[in-house]
Amino acid sequence: MLPLLLGLALSSTAHASDLAPPMWGVGPTFSTILLPGNFPSTLPRLKSGETAPTDLLDENEKTLSDDYFSQVRGDAAIGVRGLIYANRTWRGALRGQLGFGSNYTSRQITLEIDKSLLNEGRISAFVGGGIGIGGMTFKSDNPEVAEGVEQIDYNALYKAQTYPLRVHAGGDYRLNKYMVELALFGQLPIPGNQTLYYDDKDGVSQEAQIGIGFNPLQYVQLGFELSGYWGDFKNREGQSKNGKKGKKGK
Repeated sequence: MLPLLLGLALSSTAHASDLAPPMWGVGPTFSTILLPGNFPSTLPRLKSGETAPTDLLDENEKTLSDDYFSQVRGDAAIGVRGLIYANRTWRGALRGQLGFGSNYTSRQITLEIDKSLLNEGRISAFVGGGIGIGGMTFKSDNPEVAEGVEQIDYNALYKAQTYPLRVHAGGDYRLNKYMVELALFGQLPIPGNQTLYYDDKDGVSQEAQIGIGFNPLQYVQLGFELSGYWGDFKNREGQSKNGKKGKKGK
């Protein structure tokens, strides 16, 4: 659906042979999660029929224990985003991004489309969204144990394959070759396959399948993003390739 919308927007700009090159840009992005304060908002649960060491589970022996898997309280994500404008209203984007936090990493690629709601000189406001593919990895901590109690290092972690759905809104300021942009975003990484990996007491690698349990929104994120772009941001809408404005029809 998203590529189709982007194609329709691009085709609506009239005959390509008569248009000047479109505006475009590429550059780094920085973002962080503001809500929830602890990410994910809840921990995954073992799927029916799966087993894991009780030390890694809470008292009901189904949900992963927050003694071993602490939720992320601070993160940062860096990436690269490329833009191409169909016109002053529509633009498409491709994003690649890596995220980091305490015992946490993420990666994703998303295809996005934005619509300008306001264009005043060099300033514009926009809304948009996208879909993509990615993944997250959460490593375990070894909790403190009472003196004399054997400490077992399970070397545990869990991985989630995700399909992020993203919406965002923000504003940007353009110069001829540079643009800076600030946006708020909401993202729901829909989990696909989720797997718990651990070493048993004999050091043998094991795995178990896990799921989202009773909270389908456990990975939802709200945050802000700052981006900078280098490219060609001269507004040439309505100009031909030689830089002259097209004549109006009689």
